[in-house]
Amino acid sequence: GPIVHSTRLSRFDYLFGRFTGAFLAGALLFLSVPAGMMVGAAMPWLDPETLGPFNLGHYAWVYLAGCVPTLFVTGAGFFAIATATRSMMWSYVGVIAFLILYVIATTFLARPEFERLVALIDPFGLGAYDQATKYWTAAERNSRLPEFSGYILWNRVLWVGLAFALLGLAWTFYSRAVNGARMAAAAAPRGGPLDETARASRAVP
Repeated sequence: GPIVHSTRLSRFDYLFGRFTGAFLAGALLFLSVPAGMMVGAAMPWLDPETLGPFNLGHYAWVYLAGCVPTLFVTGAGFFAIATATRSMMWSYVGVIAFLILYVIATTFLARPEFERLVALIDPFGLGAYDQATKYWTAAERNSRLPEFSGYILWNRVLWVGLAFALLGLAWTFYSRAVNGARMAAAAAPRGGPLDETARASRAVP
């Protein structure tokens, strides 16, 4: 940290450069999921009668509208935890707590009267997708995707906005940590044993 901050690299570039690099790496790695599905659908042992026509737009829609925003939201949340705590252990605890809370909330809100609320607050967007396709026939579910509007749009807007807020919190905690370290160094007592040792070492030819 001190070595990096002694360069011309700003704290903003350092902090959000790390997040952007990690997020892009995760998004790139997640491309293996639709790629694997496309390869799997082309395997010769599958019955072609059970598969619909290949449509690259469907894969792109799910990846860009569903996967990438979710990666951005979860990445921003866990990045904020790691930045605030400076602890890998607490980052793992945050992941576990998030999954436990998600399972509990999903179980508790699984009643029909909460379906519209779930469509908005589900960070993975699954509730919004279910709400948009609630009255679709089996043929429609197998051949089309919902429009990027309504609950799906507002769910993504809500969570992406929250992700930016979490990144703002990460910046705030990081700035305070750096300022606190500098204030502690400035307030360190002079003339103590460590200070005398430092002066003696500088006096040695």
